[in-house]
Amino acid sequence: MSWKTGITISLAFALATASSTEATAATYVRDAGGRQYPGIVERIEARKNVLPSGEQSVELRFYSKNISFGIIAIGPRAFDLISGTPPPTLRRYILMTGTARHLEFRHRDTHLAFLPYSFSLQPDLVLPTCLGRTGDFRRSTSFLGAEFTLSQRAGEDPIKIPVAEVVELSDDVLVGTSRNFRDINKGRIPTERFFAKGNNELDYTYRPLDKSDLARMVKAGFNYFDRVLPAQIEFLYDKPVFFDIEEFASKPRPIFPEILFHPGFLGVEDFIDEPAWVFWSETAALAVADNIEDMGRLQERVTREVIERQREGRPRGLTVGLAQAGILLEGVELREPSLPVWEEFYSTACYQMRTPVAGFIHEGRYQHPETVDLLNRTFRTALPRRPETVFLFYNAFLRGTARVFRKEWGISIYGQADPDIALLGMRMAYDRGAHYVWFWTSDRDHHLPFEEQLALASAFTAYVAKHPRASRSALIRGAKDAIVLPYGFTFSVSDWDKSEMADLWHRACFSIRDGRTEDGTAYYAVLRCATEKMAELIRAGREFDILVETPELESAGYERIHRVLLQAAQEDYEYPWWLGREIYIGLAVLVAFLLAYRIYRIIRWHRRRKADGSTST
Repeated sequence: MSWKTGITISLAFALATASSTEATAATYVRDAGGRQYPGIVERIEARKNVLPSGEQSVELRFYSKNISFGIIAIGPRAFDLISGTPPPTLRRYILMTGTARHLEFRHRDTHLAFLPYSFSLQPDLVLPTCLGRTGDFRRSTSFLGAEFTLSQRAGEDPIKIPVAEVVELSDDVLVGTSRNFRDINKGRIPTERFFAKGNNELDYTYRPLDKSDLARMVKAGFNYFDRVLPAQIEFLYDKPVFFDIEEFASKPRPIFPEILFHPGFLGVEDFIDEPAWVFWSETAALAVADNIEDMGRLQERVTREVIERQREGRPRGLTVGLAQAGILLEGVELREPSLPVWEEFYSTACYQMRTPVAGFIHEGRYQHPETVDLLNRTFRTALPRRPETVFLFYNAFLRGTARVFRKEWGISIYGQADPDIALLGMRMAYDRGAHYVWFWTSDRDHHLPFEEQLALASAFTAYVAKHPRASRSALIRGAKDAIVLPYGFTFSVSDWDKSEMADLWHRACFSIRDGRTEDGTAYYAVLRCATEKMAELIRAGREFDILVETPELESAGYERIHRVLLQAAQEDYEYPWWLGREIYIGLAVLVAFLLAYRIYRIIRWHRRRKADGSTST
């Protein structure tokens, strides 16, 4: 009998012996073949126990050549975690890191376990199915697409629950910044300097966030960190924050695949970048559709194409990020949580949230009183000249769309936002169910200086602590009134030029000065009726949303729906001819005054001459 045959018989005997009693532990080894990569798992150990309390506990340990990590899960259905049907909730979840730390992740509000997104999104890839239907350990399993074979099965001592550092996470509101660096300038660069002659390249000077910066940000209330660098991960790993990753690297230590078991990890992408701007910029000079309804449908299509990476605006995915670090997973495509759209054109939210996105974040260049003055001047209304009106207007589009399509919404504060009202905007968004409150970092005057970010985050965190809110879904449904525009409409206050309203879709071919719908209703009349209704509801103290007519609106649960198209057709308001011409009108008045004054002086001179002649005679 050969030595190989002897080992096979011994292994079979051991497995048969273990199966005669209930096995509580099993070891799986990776099958030969396949690509090798940094941190590749070669052995998996699985354990299961029933605790004296009747709860189940599961332990998984993953071993590579130089490092090991694992998890411990406790709950009434913890065995399901390794049975192919992971439970939606667990009582406890502990990550045993590759640096021998034990981190227990909990929901801050429920105190239940906070689980990684991968457990619900792709459990078949991340969680090895070790238990069969009868509860026995299977003879094989898989992990990240690789096959593992049972090498040992035995009864062992109960799982030892280690003392762990508790990390409490809350994803109720995500406070974050858009980059992994900060400015090092002293104070803010005045906006006018960016537009001075010869200053086209002027920008802030930036450096990566260091541990001191990160500590200050966490203390100020930041709980989302974007495009985190390897050195920054080490600091954030045990903090009550969420993060996505800029790159995978072996230094300071390999973090893959351990990172898939960290509840704070959200992938390598942050947001889908401006599909409406993509649509506008690629076709800025073209009448790409004959009517506004087609424009709405085109925007929906463009957003889907951006999501599917058929156009710019979508970052690289997780699988690509891994491949760039030499981690090649054969035949495996790792997914990430759905992303929100980050967008300047807020009134396109209804078209974009009809696509598979998580939500909508508005680029907040909020200005007061310019925004209210522009609306009142253009539409001959009397909206209250208060900063609150600015945010009631913008929020109405965002919150309403989130309600109709059951998505999330939020705002971002830019360097061009009025500093005096930025915090008010953050508070009002929070009070209306916003999920995202972010700051923009980088790009000349778009950049919000780091110290201002910290100050706003600290003040906002203090407000949140004093004003615990109801569920986001309840707050998003806080309005009883919906102002409804026809499908295809936008309602754009330009971020850049508040001297006049932008045309529909920012295109002159859909001009609000003289454009009309197919039934002859003036675009201007529709927007004016919507603004008049908004002013009426604000005066009455009633919360409202502004929406576009879509089939989903009917199930949104509004008590009163104000469709403005019929009223607009009846009123048939005309665009004020003088708007946009004020400077010319002013010049004409000045010239007329000077001319009249000159004529007056000439007449007086002639009268004096005549009077002097009469006296001489």
